[in-house]
Amino acid sequence: MICEDGSFGQHSGPVVRPANPADLPCISAWMAPHLASGVLRARPLVPDDFLVSQSGCVALSWWAGGAIELGSLVSMQPGHGRALVQAALQRARALGAERVVCLTGAPGFFSRLGFEAVGDGAPPHRQARPCAALAWKAARCRLCPDASACTQVLMEVWL
Repeated sequence: MICEDGSFGQHSGPVVRPANPADLPCISAWMAPHLASGVLRARPLVPDDFLVSQSGCVALSWWAGGAIELGSLVSMQPGHGRALVQAALQRARALGAERVVCLTGAPGFFSRLGFEAVGDGAPPHRQARPCAALAWKAARCRLCPDASACTQVLMEVWL
């Protein structure tokens, strides 16, 4: 599915831009199968939180401690996921974030974009760092009804 409203123009590669209210039906449609399968968690669809490409989306949400969470990444065409993450990292820098974190079932993809695992398997210098943002997220994750079977990996990249 490709949702284009004409604002992307004629480009051969992915073009990423901030979402607007007219993008919400496409964002919802892109996310729907991933929500149904449990790969994504439901979130409010607020245009200001999302970036979109011709065939995908990603959301950014502030956490505590100068961290922004990257979530709801959906890409329907090769190359769009990478472009969406790179644009999200640029936006996070522009917003003054110190780092970007994500929960993912695709750690290899995020590793290739500079993210590192946090917690088990993380480099020792990351494990020793006290962090209010990660403690806050861990507390929220424990409330998830699927927490006991969760296979998501918490990853971060420092900006």
